[in-house]
Amino acid sequence: MSKRPFFVKTNGECVPLEGAWRTECLDGNWYVIGHHSVVPCSSERAAQNMLEELHAQTDIDLLASEAIETLGRISESWETDSLHEADPT
Repeated sequence: MSKRPFFVKTNGECVPLEGAWRTECLDGNWYVIGHHSVVPCSSERAAQNMLEELHAQTDIDLLASEAIETLGRISESWETDSLHEADPT
């Protein structure tokens, strides 16, 4: 999967690759494009399957990023309180 800002068709027309994943039939060939990437596919069905796979992977990546980001915002007292390790005074 190559990464670039646009896909250049055989006639020189540039198709932007930013934005969400989507399927496109360009010059009779099927692709999944988006996120500055292009994935060539053998058919419309293959493009739809790849789109579903990429959406699932994107969702997983977003969830993982959010979880990692949130870890840095959890206070130390919350961690000990949630584990019932707080000093009983």
